[in-house]
Amino acid sequence: MAHAGLIGAALLACAFLSGCGTSPCGLRLQQHLFLPAPASTGGAQRNIELPCCGGTVFRDIDLNNVDVEVDLSNPNQNGVDGFLTNVGCDRLFDAPYVSGAAATPGCQVHIGPVRPRAVSERKKIARGRYRMFAQGYASNDASLMISLDFGVWSAACVWNPIGP
Repeated sequence: MAHAGLIGAALLACAFLSGCGTSPCGLRLQQHLFLPAPASTGGAQRNIELPCCGGTVFRDIDLNNVDVEVDLSNPNQNGVDGFLTNVGCDRLFDAPYVSGAAATPGCQVHIGPVRPRAVSERKKIARGRYRMFAQGYASNDASLMISLDFGVWSAACVWNPIGP
């Protein structure tokens, strides 16, 4: 009888796991997308100039065709916070963004602020178009060379890279 109970529990566990949409490949980091976009097909991270005094730069990312989890890494030393917003966000804050202090954004923020030398938590997001957004501090008195790293996680066994 105990043996039949173990078999039943094993079958129940298998049914539960298959019902949860697990993949035989498991969740893994499939791709890095960078701000700025790589200059060549090499895909290496590079820097872009962030204007002084609270300047911004951004890159649009099309995630309409994939189910993913994402994170955002800010490898910069100082002076800039990273965000993931909706694609229509051209200006994140109406008031000066002072030294990374809390401010109310004018756009929907999905991830951020990600402070310098930090990585956000991984987050499942809906299919759609997004904007990787670098927001400089108003206290920056000179332009900075910066970058952001957007990690794309998926359980897909076959991955088609997201284009520039």
